[in-house]
Amino acid sequence: MISAHPPGGGTGSAVRGAGSLAALRTIFRRVDVVALAFDGEAAFADPAARLIARPGRPPAARRLAMLVHGGAYYADEQGARVAERLRALTRDGELLERYDLVWCHALLLARAAHDVPAGARVLDIDNVPSADLRTLAGGGAAQRAYRRALGAAFAHEEGSRAGLFDVVTVTTPAERWRLGAVRPPVVVLPNTVPEVPAAPVAATAPLVLFVGSLRYGPNVDAVRWLAEAIVPRLRELVPAAQVRVVGRGPGEDVRGWCAAAGIELVADAPSLQPHHHEARAVIAPLRSGGGTRIKILEALAYGVPVVATPEALAGLRLGCADGVAVAPDAAGLAGALARLLGAAAEAARMGAAGRAAWARDHGPAGTHAIVARIVADLIPP
Repeated sequence: MISAHPPGGGTGSAVRGAGSLAALRTIFRRVDVVALAFDGEAAFADPAARLIARPGRPPAARRLAMLVHGGAYYADEQGARVAERLRALTRDGELLERYDLVWCHALLLARAAHDVPAGARVLDIDNVPSADLRTLAGGGAAQRAYRRALGAAFAHEEGSRAGLFDVVTVTTPAERWRLGAVRPPVVVLPNTVPEVPAAPVAATAPLVLFVGSLRYGPNVDAVRWLAEAIVPRLRELVPAAQVRVVGRGPGEDVRGWCAAAGIELVADAPSLQPHHHEARAVIAPLRSGGGTRIKILEALAYGVPVVATPEALAGLRLGCADGVAVAPDAAGLAGALARLLGAAAEAARMGAAGRAAWARDHGPAGTHAIVARIVADLIPP
């Protein structure tokens, strides 16, 4: 497995990678893992993963020059660093000279993964960057023009990289639509999260929890909206309401919004379990983006009810009967949160329904079965 984030915990991509890795380990005698990693990600990574430090963000002029090749997201330097590291690990005998299967968990590293000799190749796409750009709004004319050009470059690069593989997997039917037409067959591999201890929702304080990677643009936008529009309305309805944001890599903008709104910010938490066990509800106020939605599934696995926008639930067939309240605007989200904060028994009932939905549709068994079918189709017995 070759991944842009180490399989493990902490981010949606890492959790999805861990689920795929667990499935592959039930099929193959040996599974090697190589992954890019930010500073601090080693603490959350699968212990068997060989980690490669991510290069720094290119300067603005360099990013503009890279536009025709897929922009900074598809930086050649990152792919070259991974390819060289793979060759070094092979020379040192830590990796094999040929594999039955290469499972690439990232469009970013698709070209480097394609250089590894293998009998079959799978590309797992947990998010479609070109589609994310199409959903962004606002900005001046120059910024919008740049986003259009970058989105076109991304889309071309996505199709080109997907064409190097035998099978492509995506998280939901909506992500298959967001990806568009590609050469190999596309299989929906739903996200899964492992079983966790159920949270004591009925006994919690009126605490609202937001969880997500704070390096991801749509999550940054969600925190800003939460701080500037949702929390003030919530506190008009429930003055004692507490709000906590937990995530990796918060920047100064996120820190400032949280401080101004009186939101508790917890950066790089070693475990999410204590935070879910203290929460009455989880909020997912996303207005753009796609991909894993792992944080919603984690909340359901803990049995904590979720309040979310329709965009946050894209591709997930979840509603009130599954422990999720849906609202499209700040007033609706604040109202749904207020009802849960004021009714512990109702919050616990919704949480139990969410835990049942997780067990039905997003437990590990489903992922293992789909991965096993993909492998059986690609590799003869």
